Amino acid sequence: MSKKSILIALIAFLIVDIAPSAMAETASTGPAQGVTSPGAALTKKQIRAENRAQVRLVRKSLSQVRGFAVDRITVLASNGVVTLTGEALDQNQIDAAVAAAGNTHGVVDVQNRLRIAERGH
Repeated sequence: MSKKSILIALIAFLIVDIAPSAMAETASTGPAQGVTSPGAALTKKQIRAENRAQVRLVRKSLSQVRGFAVDRITVLASNGVVTLTGEALDQNQIDAAVAAAGNTHGVVDVQNRLRIAERGH
């Protein structure tokens, strides 16, 4: 067998062996239908749904803060940034609420607009 025929046989083997697996790999790396890839742009509806879910998670975390009245505050969320607005009884509760919100999964930043409630109101 000459060098030329060995080379041709080797090239033919590589084409038959490697090409189908390379084609299958490129076909399978595309996005699956109905599944949003992490880099894909979300629709406004999906963004609003994610923000509402984030608000629910933060409110649940705030409900775990001892003595904190969750019903006296408003929680807004936008792309991982949470804004807390309302009143708390003292600075310790405000600090605990900000910490609880910040430790909630998916929260990137907490905007603290909480203030200490005035006595008698």
